[in-house]
Amino acid sequence: VVLFGENVGNPAAVTRLTNGYQTTITEAGGVPLLISIDQEGGVVTRLTDGFTMFPTPILIGAAGNEMAYQTGVAVAEELSAVGINMNLAPVADLETYKDNPIISRRSWGSDPQMVGEALAEFIRGSASLNVLSTAKHFPGHGETRQDSHGELPTLDLSMERLQSVELEPFQGAIDAGVAAVMVAHIHYTALDETRLPASLSHNVITGL
Repeated sequence: VVLFGENVGNPAAVTRLTNGYQTTITEAGGVPLLISIDQEGGVVTRLTDGFTMFPTPILIGAAGNEMAYQTGVAVAEELSAVGINMNLAPVADLETYKDNPIISRRSWGSDPQMVGEALAEFIRGSASLNVLSTAKHFPGHGETRQDSHGELPTLDLSMERLQSVELEPFQGAIDAGVAAVMVAHIHYTALDETRLPASLSHNVITGL
């Protein structure tokens, strides 16, 4: 289950909703649900009424790895308290194109190694309270000129470039045990010779 701003209210209302979901599925003989939300901090924050407003991730990244860990703990503490067990964060895309229409203010930074280390700490902080994290948008959304919610961007980046820049933060997240990776609706010419976006590409999802 993915919750959006339209589904949520104050902490008590969110808790009633998630408890209702879990009770319904388990009483029907199903397994407990993964209940997720985009609680990135900054511009993409779904829970606002009665919840902490965390700053844009680029500020957390700039504050260092200990702050990234503590932010992961703090976000997870609030999510767990209202029955949400999966965060569709952190963003692993780099701020490499300043006029990016979708990523710029959501990125943790432009340095691949620094971002990878900060993401790893955020993920470990979240995991300490059993809230799953999701690295997105694989293999990288930072260079796009279009919004992939409405059209299919194409990125003509070499494999060497992808390995040394875009993929490094994702590697840091994976090494830290991130629970899931969200794949981008972007066509990468170096990864798929067809016009398939990464989200539908066997070469990307299985091969890479």
